[in-house]
Amino acid sequence: MTQPQHLLNSGDSELPAIYDRKPEAELLCPPRDIFDFEDAFLKLEKFSNTISDRKLLRKSIVEDLKNRRCSGMATLEKCFREQPNSAHRLVHSYTWLTDCIITHIWFIAGNILHASKNRKTTNQLSILAVGGYGRGEMAPYSDVDILFLKSKIRSRYIESIIETILYLLWDLKLKVGHSSRTIKECLSLGKEDYTIRTTMLEHRHVCGEKKLSKDLERRLWTELFSGTAREFIEAKLRERENRHKKQGGQRYMVEPNVKE
Repeated sequence: MTQPQHLLNSGDSELPAIYDRKPEAELLCPPRDIFDFEDAFLKLEKFSNTISDRKLLRKSIVEDLKNRRCSGMATLEKCFREQPNSAHRLVHSYTWLTDCIITHIWFIAGNILHASKNRKTTNQLSILAVGGYGRGEMAPYSDVDILFLKSKIRSRYIESIIETILYLLWDLKLKVGHSSRTIKECLSLGKEDYTIRTTMLEHRHVCGEKKLSKDLERRLWTELFSGTAREFIEAKLRERENRHKKQGGQRYMVEPNVKE
């Protein structure tokens, strides 16, 4: 895979490895037909070499990402029309497209828009998919629920990275649900709130510092999930019962809220 070396001087192997994350059998078509990282990097290199104005650079990046997302969705629509019995592969493919967009934006934020020579600063953040996105089940217009996992409570540099990532995602008109926490905060909030605990049950590493994600995984199971299955299930059943009561308590409604 040809990549602009001056953009990858951090030595990060995350992006080249993204092709290996999803076996092609799980997708509707080859990964590069959904999002071509090689071409995206070449375009990014061109932008960074020829555009000095920061606002214009950002605008060009957003337009390119919009086009790539539209192209990826059009490809998936076409493939699904040809393979109408492949719904499972379709939802995985939409997830794959979203993974690619977020990974590319994460790279742009940390290496182009907020480039830092100190590698340790960019190792302080991991981006995790949670909820339905974490399960890998996405429809064309599903919410993009993400957790920004930080190594420190306060870091001006990391906060600027997170802010830029969010603004780029919003520029793409994506519906983003997000939270920004340390591992300690995840554990503390998960003990108090079963909704947050449910969300973290379905987390999945997308990009950024893998060690942070692995540390969260280990501590969630040893300090939060282990031995609490019974109380968790009981709490979720109570939550479901209360939700049904709030919606009218019976199924014969003229205009039911099917999700609730």
